[in-house]
Amino acid sequence: MLQEQEIVPVGSETPVRVDVRVIAATHRDLPVLVREGRFRRTCITGSMWSPSHWPRCGSAGRTFPLLIDDLLRRLATRHERGPVAVDPEAQRALLMYDWPGNVRELLNVLERALVLAAQDVIGPEHLSEEVRVSLVPHVTSNIAPSANATETEMIPLAAVEKRHVLAVLAASDGNRERAARVLQISRRTLSPDAAALGNVDTAILIT
Repeated sequence: MLQEQEIVPVGSETPVRVDVRVIAATHRDLPVLVREGRFRRTCITGSMWSPSHWPRCGSAGRTFPLLIDDLLRRLATRHERGPVAVDPEAQRALLMYDWPGNVRELLNVLERALVLAAQDVIGPEHLSEEVRVSLVPHVTSNIAPSANATETEMIPLAAVEKRHVLAVLAASDGNRERAARVLQISRRTLSPDAAALGNVDTAILIT
C-alpha cells in the first residue's frame, strides 16, 4: 500500500487507489533495527522515509511547562472541570522526573492528579509515588547498607525512618507541611521540633 498506493478490499479482487499520508512514531532507532535484522528494510526503502527526531518530554526544557498546561486544559475539558493549577512543588516534581513513559505517562499522571485534586490545585500528594520521589532524589543515598555490610554497620528501622524524614525535611527547606505531603502523612504527625535539622535526636515521628 505504501509503495503502490493501492489496496485490495477484503472480498474483492479489484485494486482500489488510495491517497493517504502515514505518520508513525517510535522510541526505537529504526535504521539500527534494520541492520540487526529486527525491522523490515522495505518498510523504509519502500516509502518516502522522512524521519523527524523529537526529544523526550522530560528533556523538552522550557516547553515542558507549556505541554503540562496544554494537557491539563484538555483533561479539564474532558472531565468537565474548570481551570486546574499546579502548585510550585508539584511543578518541580513534574520537571525533575525523567518520564521513561514519555507523554503517555505524563498524561496518565496528570489525569489521575486532576481527578484527585478536589480544590482545583494539584499538589505533590496528587502525583504518583514515582514522580514524588523525584523531589528528594538523595533520600536513599545513605540509607541502604551495602551488600557486604556487617551486623554492626546495619541500623534499626526507626533510624532509617528518621533519616528519611530528615532528608525530606531538608529537601523541603524545613517546611513541615510540604514534607508531610511528600511523606504522605499528616502535618501533625511530624514532631514540632522536626525542623531543627541540626539535631537528629529532636526530629522524631510521633507514633
